[in-house]
Amino acid sequence: MSKLVSIIIPTFNPDKHFFIQALNSIIKQTYDNLEIIIVDDSTDIDKTKFIEEYAKKDHRIHFVHNDIRMGISESLNYGIRISRGEYVLRMDDDDISIHDRVKAQVEYMERHREVDILGGQALFFGKRKGIYRVPLENDDIKSNLLIHNPFIHPSIAFRRSSIERYNLKYKTCRQAEDYLLWSRSFIDFPDIIYANMNKVLIKYRIHALQLTSSQRTDINESHGQIWNSILEHYKIHLSKQELDVYKDALNGTRILKLKELIFLDHLFEELKVNNEHLKIVSPIYLNRLLNKYFKTICFHQYYYKGNGALEQLVRYPLKQKIIKIWYKKPFSYTHILTNGLVTFIKKFREK
Repeated sequence: MSKLVSIIIPTFNPDKHFFIQALNSIIKQTYDNLEIIIVDDSTDIDKTKFIEEYAKKDHRIHFVHNDIRMGISESLNYGIRISRGEYVLRMDDDDISIHDRVKAQVEYMERHREVDILGGQALFFGKRKGIYRVPLENDDIKSNLLIHNPFIHPSIAFRRSSIERYNLKYKTCRQAEDYLLWSRSFIDFPDIIYANMNKVLIKYRIHALQLTSSQRTDINESHGQIWNSILEHYKIHLSKQELDVYKDALNGTRILKLKELIFLDHLFEELKVNNEHLKIVSPIYLNRLLNKYFKTICFHQYYYKGNGALEQLVRYPLKQKIIKIWYKKPFSYTHILTNGLVTFIKKFREK
């Protein structure tokens, strides 16, 4: 007999049409030994009465309404706590799971017994379209925690034994409860194994107003706290001002000065050296990520107006060298300026 899989769907005042699409995508999975736990945190119980009708028709659906508002983290913890499946999968109330998602994840985790947490790729739909790709391998995923969230939360599958072994629980973190869980697990449990399948598992809905300005502020603050914790894990301690530069660089929120880019270059080099000594992740993955991302940060400066790093760069003699290279190679001016900026900063640091 196939193993029981628990699907946890937290919801809060859901859009009925979107919720039905999400729920049907789970009900109609090719893998049918499921328990579907819907944890309702809605303030308006009338909005979720239709879910009770679904629960009456399908014995696999367990609908729970919180007596008091708990928030998404505690709703998820409660859903996991009452679940019985050997595997526990996440699902959002407005996304769509691919028809064989559950089967694919169960088969993967049966083949790869070492994997504790498994995600996959996502297909954006709605106001934005395209495939959103995340890294596949454990060390690559752990390296990417320094830069961004390397998992797509509604694609996640947990192994029950891993939840119990590591006592995995969500903690309240505004707009980033999942990112906090991955980063805390990475720091506290060096032997935990992450993976992402090279397969689209969900269709991820992008709304017209995905985030309010207040929510974006919450995300930036939460990410800043997470990044600071991870940097400290690498034995790097930043001042508030330095952390703000790191946040602004990763979020792309403002123009960066040359001295700030030089600071980031120093920081990334220090991360590489510390990782070599501490042996936190494979240097191959971390070094490649940091080199690529530093170049990306420099590239983004091209699009900013004002007294940014590129505007400062072209005042230096290196400008003449860049122009000469530009005429010799069939690259865009943006490409040459980006490479020139990276080269300039590297040479400046070596001095």
